[in-house]
Amino acid sequence: MDGWVSLEVSPLLAHDTVSTIAAAKELSERAGRPNLFIKIPGTKEGAPAIEEAIFAGVPVNVTLLFSREHYVAAAEAYLRRVHAPFGALTDGQWRQLTETSVRALPDGGLALHFDPALTEPILAGTPQDMDLWPLWARIQIPMLVLRGAESDLLLPETLQQMAEKAVTHVVPHCGHAPALMDAPTIAVVRGFLEG
Repeated sequence: MDGWVSLEVSPLLAHDTVSTIAAAKELSERAGRPNLFIKIPGTKEGAPAIEEAIFAGVPVNVTLLFSREHYVAAAEAYLRRVHAPFGALTDGQWRQLTETSVRALPDGGLALHFDPALTEPILAGTPQDMDLWPLWARIQIPMLVLRGAESDLLLPETLQQMAEKAVTHVVPHCGHAPALMDAPTIAVVRGFLEG
């Protein structure tokens, strides 16, 4: 079947996180279809279930969003999983990241500030090596390059080459993109800017 289909976790589980997680995983596994969204209620108890299901690779469609608070909680559950490589953040920092990562829709709902479909052409194409070093060589301003220690995109060897022309800093316990919300990393950026 072309397109996506949604299958709902029982609404009777809307206030039971553990059972919702188990049901979402079971429904997804039993269906065995890559184009199946599992609907999970956007209740307080549903938010951790949304996060866990996304982490388990279950495509999720959030339902029962009746207030801005519900929308923000669902968005935060999503962002906590997809942006986990940003590093360890406090609950307050995750909430701030969420509040600044969504925009209001005319119907009162919220949407991410970016369009996730932007990655589709990249993922659909055949990856090709590109030599960007000639462009790098043309940059004539001071540069700061931050690398998360666990980044699988910006490799240590590449960072070492970049260090010939830029100030570099490795952020520990972080994936590719540091969230720039912790005091030590903010201090590095501030020190660079104040030069």
